[in-house]
Amino acid sequence: MPQPSRPGPTEPPKTVLHLGAHKTATTFIQKVLSLNADALRRRGTAVLLPEHLRGDPDLAYASTGDADRDAQVHRTRARFDTLLRGARAPRVVLSEEGLLGSSRMNLTARALYPDPGPRLSCLPPDLDSPDTEICLSIRSYDSFFAANISTVARRGKLFAFDDLRASLLALARGWPDVLADIRAHFPNARLTVWQYEDFTPHRDAILRHLAGGPVNFASADRVNRSLSARAMTELAALADSRGNLPGGPGAARKLARAFPSGAQYPSYSPWSPEDAATLRAAYDRHWQQIRDTHPDACLWT
Repeated sequence: MPQPSRPGPTEPPKTVLHLGAHKTATTFIQKVLSLNADALRRRGTAVLLPEHLRGDPDLAYASTGDADRDAQVHRTRARFDTLLRGARAPRVVLSEEGLLGSSRMNLTARALYPDPGPRLSCLPPDLDSPDTEICLSIRSYDSFFAANISTVARRGKLFAFDDLRASLLALARGWPDVLADIRAHFPNARLTVWQYEDFTPHRDAILRHLAGGPVNFASADRVNRSLSARAMTELAALADSRGNLPGGPGAARKLARAFPSGAQYPSYSPWSPEDAATLRAAYDRHWQQIRDTHPDACLWT
């Protein structure tokens, strides 16, 4: 069987830039891509995942406050360019939700990805091309922010929901704003968006779309599940006045095992039924806005 042609060392590959978002099965997707990396490579697709990117001293996209910002951006762009071209594959999937921000940043700012621009500016300008496809999964605001709170708690920090509620409910920023930020940096790239709520029924199609063909995900377990409400209650009782857990992530892991999310221990959600309904209605309006603004980008509309 003939092998796919491979670009030379200076020829940029076609790139799929998967930006998450957080808490939309992104870690599961990355695990599937990692498990299938060798098979994908034989089909002409290379993968660049957090396991390849985080910890690289020349990739400073997560540190946006350095005094010498221009040098930081130049160094990070050059490193990404080297990684993409050095993959020596016609097609590269780069999956890193950290290029938008973080769960903790969302809670600290009390807003949805408050300023992804500095991080997106660390990507090579050459990615602003029709040969680049930017993929993003979005999620209903009520469950998204609840999952963010749970994720940060797993890492040893509890945010007081009463301090977050009003700002998060006001939705100063929504998914259309995040997409506008992405479009501002990459106006010529193709865009693909889907709803996290569609992931389970369309899991195979989403994975095929990202990987460029079939993948085996039988051995990939779902990871980073949200904590149960009971586990969060127990963590709150342990946390100090600043929300820090004396046992750190270890305490969270212990309680996650003791009170796993499921039928017996429902997943954590801090919202009242009325607040949750308000956020879901906003999500539905914003999804319709996205469909109207980007009609060719939305899957399963």
